[in-house]
Amino acid sequence: MLHGALAVCRNGELEPLAELRAGELVGEIGFFANVPRTANVIAIRDTSVLVLTRAAYQKLARDAPAIVEAVLAALALRFGKETARLAPLRSSPRARTVALIAGGRELLPGAFDRRMRDSLAATDAEIVDVARVNSKFPGQAPDAPDVAEWLNRLEHAAPLVVYLGDHDANAWTRKAIRQADMVVFGCRGDAPVGPLTDVETFACEVHARSARRLVRVHDRRSSHVSGTAAWLARLPSFM
Repeated sequence: MLHGALAVCRNGELEPLAELRAGELVGEIGFFANVPRTANVIAIRDTSVLVLTRAAYQKLARDAPAIVEAVLAALALRFGKETARLAPLRSSPRARTVALIAGGRELLPGAFDRRMRDSLAATDAEIVDVARVNSKFPGQAPDAPDVAEWLNRLEHAAPLVVYLGDHDANAWTRKAIRQADMVVFGCRGDAPVGPLTDVETFACEVHARSARRLVRVHDRRSSHVSGTAAWLARLPSFM
C-alpha cells in the first residue's frame, strides 16, 4: 500500500477484523502459499496500491536478494501480531486525516472557523481547503493525480491533516470526505427536520458510524444544552 486504508473482513462477515495502512502488504499469504484468500479487503478511503505479480517478484528476488528477507520480515511481523485472528478493530482509531464538514443547513460562525484554524496551526497540523488547492493547482480537479500526490505527501509529513469541506457536496467536499480517515460534522443550532443534506448523505455512505464525530457549535454559553439527541438521531456518530 502506498497510502490510504483498507479494512479486512472475513468472507460473509461485515465487521472488520483489522485495518491496513501505508507500507503494509496485502494478500501475501495467498501469494506465497498459493491458497485461496481467507478474507476480503475494501478501501475505506481513497487508497493507492502497487500490484506485484509472481513473475515480477521472481525477477526482483534475482536482481535484489535483500527483498526476500524484507518480505519474510514483514510476514513474521504479521504473524506475530496475529491481526487477522486475534486483534479486533479498535472502536476509535487515531485518525491522521480528518474531514470537517457541515452538519445540517446552517453555516458555522466565522469566528469558529478563525479560532479553529489558529488552534490547529499551533499543533503543526496541515489545513487544506478548496482555496489552498485551487491556488496550488489552478484549473485542476480535486481528483487530479497531481493533487492526490500532494495530499498524500502532506499526510506522510504532518501529524494531522484537516480537510475543510464546503457547505455543498461539490467535487472538493466529496474528495475531502473520501480522503479522510474520519469525518467530523460541525453542527449549529437545532437539528433540521427532513431528509439529510447531500453532504451528510455522502459522508454517511463513505464513513461508518465508528469513523464519525459530531461537534455542536453554540452561538452563546448556556447552563443548559438541549437538542443533542435529535442531532445524533439524524447523524449517528461514535462520539
